[in-house]
Amino acid sequence: MTLTRAASTYPHGRGACYEPAVNGFAIAGGRWRAVPVGEPERAELLGLFQACEEFWRATEGRTPSGVQVDELLHDLPPGRTPADKHVLGLRGPDGGLAGVLDVVRGYPAETSWFIGLLLLAPEVRGHGLGDAVCEGLEAFVRARGGEELRLAVLEQNAGARRFWEQRGFVTVDSVRRTFGNLESVALRMAKPLVP
Repeated sequence: MTLTRAASTYPHGRGACYEPAVNGFAIAGGRWRAVPVGEPERAELLGLFQACEEFWRATEGRTPSGVQVDELLHDLPPGRTPADKHVLGLRGPDGGLAGVLDVVRGYPAETSWFIGLLLLAPEVRGHGLGDAVCEGLEAFVRARGGEELRLAVLEQNAGARRFWEQRGFVTVDSVRRTFGNLESVALRMAKPLVP
C-alpha cells in the first residue's frame, strides 16, 4: 500500500494560497501524468480522500474532510514558501484523479525534497503505479538539483513503511507527534539520489 502521511511531521505553517509552480511530469511512459492541482480541484481531492477513508482513520483517527484538503494545499514546513510546494494530482488515461503527491523543495536541507503525502485510490493500488510515481519523482527532483528525498511514515502504517524501504529509504530517526486525533511515532526516512 503506497500511503504516506507526513505533511504534519514538520511544525505546521500556513503559506499563502498554493500556486502551482511546475507543469508536473510523466509517469509510466506517459500513460499517467503528475499534474499541478490546487483550489479548483478541491472537490476532486476531497473525493479521493473519502475513497481512502481507511488511511485517514489509521493515521489521524478521523474521517477525511475539508480540513485535510486545506492541510494538503496550504501547510508548509519552516522556512519554505508556496513556491517550494508542489501538489500534484495523478491522472490516468481517462483524466480522473487517481492519486495525489505532495512534495516540498528545500526541506529539511536545501538539496532535500520532502514527500508530505503520496496517496493512491484503492482501485489503482497494487498495479505498479506507486513505483512509477517514485521513478518519475526521482527524475523530476534530480533534474532540479535535488540530492535527497525525505519523508516520514507513521509507525502504525506498516504497509507504507515496507513500500518506502523497498524503494531504498532508510529510517534516520523518529519523533512522537499528534496527527489529527492520534498520537503517533513518525519514522523519518531518507533516500540519497544517485545522479
